[in-house]
Amino acid sequence: MYEDIKSFTNSDANSPFFVQMCGISYCDGSYEMNRPNSAVNVIEYIIKGTGVVTQDDDTFEASEGDVYFLKETRNQHYYSDKDNPWTKIWFNFSGILAQRITECYNLWDINHVHAPELKPLFFKIREISLSNKDTETVSNEISYVFLELAQKIYAISKNKKQDTSYPNSWDTI
Repeated sequence: MYEDIKSFTNSDANSPFFVQMCGISYCDGSYEMNRPNSAVNVIEYIIKGTGVVTQDDDTFEASEGDVYFLKETRNQHYYSDKDNPWTKIWFNFSGILAQRITECYNLWDINHVHAPELKPLFFKIREISLSNKDTETVSNEISYVFLELAQKIYAISKNKKQDTSYPNSWDTI
């Protein structure tokens, strides 16, 4: 198991959006995270491999091209498959702006989407995190990308619900 992580310190506890860390995890079969009543939001993109994610009572498998979004105050537990472990890119964040974006885009109950088209946004976040900019600037720049992620996750979820909510009219003829 190897993780390439960039961590940030927050001198202002009232920051509207704060990125605590960002990284790429090259998991092995023993990788596991457990955060009861988590203090952070976590959003991850699976580059390759498979694993299992549980947020409160919702359990799902996440694999290549999937994005999962775990929210603060919830019980977060996830682990990599023993035979086909994850490689994933992710960031942990908090703040009132993160909460408001999550609420505005109805993401509180959206935990998992298949969205390979979002991969470039995660690498953009990684690029921002590796810049030599101060923590406040990095967090502000990543907040813009998070807003874009939230909008796209919402649209993907909305389209998925519409696709499954209405039968194909051709099927009823």
